[in-house]
Amino acid sequence: MFAGGRAGRFNWLVLPPFFVFALLFCMAAGPGVCKAQPCKPACEAAIQKAKAQNLWQDPYWHILLHYAPSGTGYKSRVDDPSFFLTGQGKLDPKAELLAFIRALFSTEDSAVTCRFVARRKWIMERLGISQNTVASPQCPDFEDWMNSMDAHSAHLVFASAHIQSPASMFGHTLIVIQTQSGNRLLWRAVNYSAVTSANENPLVYALRGLTGRYQGYFSLGPYYEKLAEYAFVSQRDLWEYPLDLDQEQIRRMLSHVYELSQIYSNYYFLDENCSYTLLYLLDAARPELALTSKKGSLVFPVNTVRMALDAGLAGQPVYTPSKAAIIQNMANSMPADDVKKAKEVGRGRISPKSVLESEISSQRQIQVLNLVAEWLGFLHTSGRIQKDTFVTRYRAALEARSLAGKDFLPLPEPKAPPRPDKGHGPGLVAAGWGLASGDAFMELRLRPAYHDLCDPQTGFADGSAISFLDTRLRFFADKQKFELESLEILSISSSSPRNRLIKPISWEFKAGWQQRIVHTKEKSLVFDIVAGRGLAWELPLVGLFFVMARGEAAFSGALEDNYSLAAGLKTGLVRQIGPIYFHAQGQGAYSPLGETGARFETGLCATVPISRNAAFAFSYLHQAAHGISQNSAQGQIKVYF
Repeated sequence: MFAGGRAGRFNWLVLPPFFVFALLFCMAAGPGVCKAQPCKPACEAAIQKAKAQNLWQDPYWHILLHYAPSGTGYKSRVDDPSFFLTGQGKLDPKAELLAFIRALFSTEDSAVTCRFVARRKWIMERLGISQNTVASPQCPDFEDWMNSMDAHSAHLVFASAHIQSPASMFGHTLIVIQTQSGNRLLWRAVNYSAVTSANENPLVYALRGLTGRYQGYFSLGPYYEKLAEYAFVSQRDLWEYPLDLDQEQIRRMLSHVYELSQIYSNYYFLDENCSYTLLYLLDAARPELALTSKKGSLVFPVNTVRMALDAGLAGQPVYTPSKAAIIQNMANSMPADDVKKAKEVGRGRISPKSVLESEISSQRQIQVLNLVAEWLGFLHTSGRIQKDTFVTRYRAALEARSLAGKDFLPLPEPKAPPRPDKGHGPGLVAAGWGLASGDAFMELRLRPAYHDLCDPQTGFADGSAISFLDTRLRFFADKQKFELESLEILSISSSSPRNRLIKPISWEFKAGWQQRIVHTKEKSLVFDIVAGRGLAWELPLVGLFFVMARGEAAFSGALEDNYSLAAGLKTGLVRQIGPIYFHAQGQGAYSPLGETGARFETGLCATVPISRNAAFAFSYLHQAAHGISQNSAQGQIKVYF
């Protein structure tokens, strides 16, 4: 019913041509056509009743039109003019409501009201308008669409962060409709996403997404396609939270999905995003929850999950591991020689049938061939091998597997990681006390979003970190002055561990100001841009270890020649021992241009959670440059929100 495409725009074929024509005619002819037609006695009575009730002030009307307080009035979060029947509809709930009532009784405009079935049904029920009195008593095309959904229940799905992509590092939420048959292949996914260009520059992508330069659309498609997209291609675990919705509530929610089809809103990564917009669907189903009015200034996908859980709307989730997690679990459960043999088969270096001729047991032969099939599927869906190569090798592996017998003991399923809703909140405020080269200081820190490697890692992807506007301000008691220690505009780190079969590239990017030693042998605030690429491994008894080659450009009037260009290496380690999270790192860089010379830095932080949203942290930092070194250490109380 809904078309594909990157944002999955609604297929115009769903809407009968007459509705499309009526809607476009209404828009082209101007607001007067949709609001100023002569009003019949029944229409006038409905309008007077609506005025007596101040119906445009009803919270449910604001939910359906996505109105939010703005100054002394309201403003809809929807930016598409075709979502409104009047030119003032985006800012005027009253004008939009009265125009809709008039359209109900107008022979020219009534068909348009079947395009917005949720508000049509609610207005008619609240005002006691009989179907026999309106110009279009029924909306058969909507009923056919609703019947085709065959809805039984609904789930809120969280796709975990994909740390190889900046736009996916926060995770993603969608709603899944389970059909009456229970066949998972027939489930439908309600998704909201931005329309973007393929292969767009990641920095341009982030900038446009932060400033609302993309249009977001709802889509409705097969859930199995989303499973393939997230679990198979993007290496993302899925968590399905069942929603406590009865049949009438599901119908209300789907009615709102129907009227949002082919309607766009400006998409903001940190606010009006997939997470926030889904709240309107949940409020349309159960308005008493008022979830949209409880959101904070920033909204992340996991916020929607937590709000649904806190409201008693969502239940215990079902975990679906990513294809990468399944493959890694299989490889970890098998002897190293068998994994090596599977790699040789997958690469086409040996025949799958040679596995059957090996001296290993039939059980191990089956495990090897199963791993080959899974790995080949991953390589194909992630674009690492061509389709023809995949088909040839995959068929050969399945043929050999069919000859290996049926007596097979399946390997254990991957263990579910900590649930995403169990992690800390995205915002951080912290206060710390410490010493910097013998000078006592107090530090205040504010980070609107999101997570770094010195935070508790529960509920977050291993090795992932992304922060916006992370600000540290220090007050030195002896000097009686404040200093800006650092202001990171954006910091992203993706240390994705490699294993025997899946070998991602790690990377980082950072831009912002920080205090560092300059050629005058004093510390000064310098603007840095750093980019790096490297490798990471999960080492037994050691933890997540990574190494990156980095390039750096720094600018400041305190630098010699006002700039420096440097190259260097960075290594780091992330490890949990009992309840304590450790992050150690060391880095060195040499600048041949601008302010020349070498710089070195080592640091350690240890964090002990007090609760889900509170922790105590200790950090130590050593910096050396231009023949001098400085040390600082502090303790800090962190509160997440």
